[in-house]
Amino acid sequence: MRNAEGVNRLALHNCNSKYVNNGDFHRKNFNCRGIERIGQGFSHPRQPAPCVYKRVRRVYYAPMRLSKLMQWKMASSCVTAFFMFLIPRPILSAQTPSASPVTTANASSGSSLQEQIRSIAVDAHGKVSVACSLPKSKLNCDLDPQAHPPMQSVFKLPLALAVLHQVELGKLSLDQQVRFTPEDRILPHAYSPLQDKYPEANVDVPLRELLRLSVTLSDNVAADILLRLAGGPQPVNAYIASLGVTGFHLQDGEDVLHRDVSAQYRNWFEPSGAVQLLRKISDNSPFTVEHTNLLLNWMHAPARTKRLEADLPDGTVVAHKSGTSDVDNGVAHATNDIALITLPDGRRLAIAVFVTDSTADDATREKVIARIGRAAYDASLRKH
Repeated sequence: MRNAEGVNRLALHNCNSKYVNNGDFHRKNFNCRGIERIGQGFSHPRQPAPCVYKRVRRVYYAPMRLSKLMQWKMASSCVTAFFMFLIPRPILSAQTPSASPVTTANASSGSSLQEQIRSIAVDAHGKVSVACSLPKSKLNCDLDPQAHPPMQSVFKLPLALAVLHQVELGKLSLDQQVRFTPEDRILPHAYSPLQDKYPEANVDVPLRELLRLSVTLSDNVAADILLRLAGGPQPVNAYIASLGVTGFHLQDGEDVLHRDVSAQYRNWFEPSGAVQLLRKISDNSPFTVEHTNLLLNWMHAPARTKRLEADLPDGTVVAHKSGTSDVDNGVAHATNDIALITLPDGRRLAIAVFVTDSTADDATREKVIARIGRAAYDASLRKH
C-alpha cells in the first residue's frame, strides 16, 4: 500500500512533469494543463489520479500505467536523443569559440616549415638538427633542437663573449698586447692566418686582433690563445650558463681537436641553446653598445658564404659563426652555421643548423644549410 505522498508523486509522474514533496504545485506545464493540486488519499496503485482543469472544473483521470503505444513512443524518443547526441552538429561547432586566424595561420605555417626543413635535411645523408627564433612570432624550425652535435669552430663565438665579459669587468683590455708563444702553435699544421704570418711565433698581438681573427676568420691558433687567456673551458662554460643559455659544453681547444678526432664530440652545442645565445646578443646584450656592435661586426663575413646566407636576397645583413670538421673515410663530422639574419622590417631571425656525420659532399651539405636558411627566412616574412 502507498501513502498519499507516494500516490501524488506517481500521479504527477504520469502527468509528465516534476513534483514537489508536499504534493502542491504552482501552475507548471503538465500534459493536463492548469492543474493546481492532485487529490490525496488514493491508496491503490491502479487507481487513477485526477487531473483537475481549473477552467472547466471537470475531473479527468490519468491512468497509472502507460499504454503500450506511449511506452514505445518514450523508448523511441530516448533512442533518438541518444544518437542525436553522438552525431556531429556543425551548427554547434560553428558557435564554439575557435583560435584566431593569426594563431591558426602561425601553427599551420610552423608545422609546414618543419615539414619543409625535414624534407631538405634528407639530402644531407646524416643527422641534421635545427632551431630558430623570431621576436613576436611563433616561428618553429625545430628539428631535433636538443641534439648534441659537435660544434667545431662555433665555440669561438661563446669564447669571444667570455673574453669580452672580462674586458667589461676591466680585467682585460682590447688594446692590451697578448704574447703569441711557440707553445701556442698547432703543429704540424692548422688553419691559422696568425700562425701563417708568424710561423716562429714570439710576437705580441693586440687582444682586439685575436678576437677578430677568431670570430671572423675562425683562426684556430688565435682561438686557443683566447681560451688560455680566459682560463680554460670551465670559466667559459660557467659564463655562458650565467647568461641563461643552456646546452653548451666546451671541453677541449683546437690543439686537442686536431690531435684526436673523437674529441670533437665532447664539444657540443644544442641548436636551441645556440639560438638562445644569438637572441641574447641581439635582444638583451650583456655588453655595452660599443662592444655589442664590435662583436656583430666580427660576425659579418668579409665575403658571402655558402651556408645560411647563400640563398638569401642580395643585401641581407647576416651575422654568423660557422664550424667545420675534416672529412674522415667519407664522413664529415660537422658542417655547421648559426646566424642572426636581419629581416626587411628590422627584426633579427636567429637560426642554428648543424649537420653531423654526413656522407654527402661539401657542396650538398652547404646547400642543405642554405636551403633551410631560406625556408626560415621566407616563413619569417609571412609572420607579421
